[in-house]
Amino acid sequence: GTIMLCLYFSEKNNRLYDTRNQFYFDPALFRRLLRFGIPSGVHMALDVGAFTLFVLLVGRLGETALMAANIALSVNMIAFMPSVGIGQAASTLVGQHLGRRDVDGAMRVGWRAVHIGWIYTACAALTFLLLPEMYVRWFARGEVSFDTVYPVARQLLICASCWGLMDSMCLILSGALRGAGDTHFVMWYETSMAWFFFAVGEIAIILFLKLGVLVAWAWAVVYIALLVVGLIARFRSKRWESIELIDRREPVPEPAAADGLPMT
Repeated sequence: GTIMLCLYFSEKNNRLYDTRNQFYFDPALFRRLLRFGIPSGVHMALDVGAFTLFVLLVGRLGETALMAANIALSVNMIAFMPSVGIGQAASTLVGQHLGRRDVDGAMRVGWRAVHIGWIYTACAALTFLLLPEMYVRWFARGEVSFDTVYPVARQLLICASCWGLMDSMCLILSGALRGAGDTHFVMWYETSMAWFFFAVGEIAIILFLKLGVLVAWAWAVVYIALLVVGLIARFRSKRWESIELIDRREPVPEPAAADGLPMT
């Protein structure tokens, strides 16, 4: 935080953007930050909550299932984290294009980000399919032997390869929509899907139907696939193009003096 603050107020940024003179409280801008920022924060908190519930439920399936799931989730970070970064970049670039009222440019940037994410994630997913033993050996520790956990982890890595490709699209399109200011849709859609579809389904699969970890993970893949379908439809609809992230109203000019008479 200190480093970023120093960079923000640095001489170069101050010369380019007048950052030191712009450091004041603007109530109208603060309200806009809350309007667009709170939905993003609520969405992230509830999304993480639903996924945490999923991990806890998988733990009820036994030590082998839990270890295999943890291995697959850890390996999946190889595909997940770069997609998060690409999604943030898409959010920034989409916002910049919309600031210039370039809706078509915003669309192009969003889809190009998806393509970049898919290329990287496909390469990562290919290693999940071709090198599962290497990944499992990296993480297989504890009381559960490699021979016990490997068959389960290998199946989950196959799920993770599908999961990663769709999750990449989900993260990037979600970021693009947030960059366009469509944070309320992202919050309501993704939160509803996370709790009323994903979480409810996992509770039924694990607690009531007593099915295995592979079925639980397959349900997660279905959930992410449906998320992607909704986000693609929303992004292609362009309903977000009318959202104003900034106040574009011009200041009202002072009335000019008429016929040389002074204004009273």
